[in-house]
Amino acid sequence: MHGANFGVGGGPNHIPEGLLTALSVVAERRHPGVWLILSEFDPEPRPDDQGKPQNDVVVHAVAFALQFPADRVAEPQASLRLVSGASAANRTPAVQDIARWWAHGDDVPWLCRYDGLGTLILDKRATGRIEPGT
Repeated sequence: MHGANFGVGGGPNHIPEGLLTALSVVAERRHPGVWLILSEFDPEPRPDDQGKPQNDVVVHAVAFALQFPADRVAEPQASLRLVSGASAANRTPAVQDIARWWAHGDDVPWLCRYDGLGTLILDKRATGRIEPGT
């Protein structure tokens, strides 16, 4: 592994924590980009005394390559941003939801509330530019 490496999560807010951490690293512009990998078990494994799972477990995962956008972008690119004051559903997001949205969703942005900060917005149809005030 080369460069920064962060382990975030394990709790009910692992998706917004991972998204915010990746967004923060990209915004610093100290690295050319970052891989964001989100994963979760469904359901959580129930280990026996030897640590082997006693139930059937599926692992869901998504990976995004993120970088700060260039000032001029030839084609539309997806964007990730944090908007204070915006509201999203109260439901805790799941990795499977992001994967399904990315693969099959329409052009509606994917929203993820981060309590106390605002809403993380993942948008497939954005221009890739960062506008002042966002």
